[in-house]
Amino acid sequence: MGALYVNMFNGWCFTTNSSKCKGGRIVLPWNPNAFTLSVLKVTSQLIHCLVCPKSGSVEFCCTFVYAFNQSKEREDLWSDLSGFGLGMHKPWQFLGDLNCALNIDERVGAPVRHQSVVDFRNCVDICGLEDVKAAGHFYTWSNKQAGDDGVFSKINKVMANDLWFQNYPNAEAGFLSEGEYDHCPIVLAVYPCDNIAKKPFRYFAMWKHAEGYTDLVVQKLKRMEGVFRELNKTGFNDIHGADIKAKHDLELCKKDLHLAPGASELADSEVEAAKRKQKKPGQRMGMRTALSFTKALELGSFITQCMLSMICMLQKDQLLVPVTSEEIRHAMFSINGDKAPGPDGFGSHFFKENWIIVGEDVTKAVLEIFHTGKLLKEINSTTITLIPKTKCPKSVTEFRPISCCNVIYKCITKILCERMKCVLPMLIAENQGACVHGRFIMHNIMMC
Repeated sequence: MGALYVNMFNGWCFTTNSSKCKGGRIVLPWNPNAFTLSVLKVTSQLIHCLVCPKSGSVEFCCTFVYAFNQSKEREDLWSDLSGFGLGMHKPWQFLGDLNCALNIDERVGAPVRHQSVVDFRNCVDICGLEDVKAAGHFYTWSNKQAGDDGVFSKINKVMANDLWFQNYPNAEAGFLSEGEYDHCPIVLAVYPCDNIAKKPFRYFAMWKHAEGYTDLVVQKLKRMEGVFRELNKTGFNDIHGADIKAKHDLELCKKDLHLAPGASELADSEVEAAKRKQKKPGQRMGMRTALSFTKALELGSFITQCMLSMICMLQKDQLLVPVTSEEIRHAMFSINGDKAPGPDGFGSHFFKENWIIVGEDVTKAVLEIFHTGKLLKEINSTTITLIPKTKCPKSVTEFRPISCCNVIYKCITKILCERMKCVLPMLIAENQGACVHGRFIMHNIMMC
């Protein structure tokens, strides 16, 4: 130990668990200029300590683990960790070699013993632990054998409780290349929280159980209604008058331009007046935010004409019948409340639980979109989220992008899909498997 101290940790403090097992199995060094460390418990498989950063960061508990190979021998380890977790009121994380996998898919080349997984999982559930965000190699141990004899397993872990994640949200565990050894080294980086962006709002269904929830929702919605009514009075109280004035200014500019065709200033004035006329105050938002939607409608109009020529009058009537309030309500209540919300943070849980309060406004908004064909950008906006395809992604190609839409947008698409569902079988050939409920690609296999 003396050579280790001189060559690698000169000037540092260190401790081991050599008092609990012959020769020691864990060596724990620390820099006394950066941390104050108090050892709380030492066993043959762990060192549990309290770490106080001298930088002023929140103190936390840390458990360094080197588990035994046999499942029976690890029972004392699970018992100790469970005891720490039940009485833990500080940020806590543990890391090290557990010598067993937590999930069945964390080992390839050899079977995972079910009892080992059960014991480990029970301990994790009792302690309320989760994996710290990881980067690098997914499998952290290999037997260094080639071909069919090779075994790869994720037996090295860095896990923490909820208090740890609250105080160190940017922590990341890097699993480096093992090199000549059989285990991957772990580097736990704790980045500062100074530049963390504000988390987007998200509505949680559990809030509905809070005392005074309904009164609070009603008060807030009424307050917003008053704000927007005042805004409408001050900024949009005379849209018709503004439209007449813009038209009058355009006619004057055209008249002056005819009298002096070469005057460039008058030509510029006409262009500006034409812009004001085209973008009336009440239409500026709608025209600009619904531009892409309008283009889609133009294409959709052509497709619709083609479709209507292929179906009977009864089916045409079913497609073109006006949208009803009951249809909107049915579409809204068919949306899974646990789906990821859009940019506004409100999932369908909020609308379904408060339909008595917000149902009328939502119905008016959806009907307005169907009547005018204009969709505000606030409704049409989405959040692009990257979903990992693998356990430990290393490049952008290993992520699958999805778009999280607002609930009102989903409600509109639900209504359209429900109407199209009844006519699609007549529009799509029988040898096509896509877009029709109940058809599968296997149905198109032909035996020759």
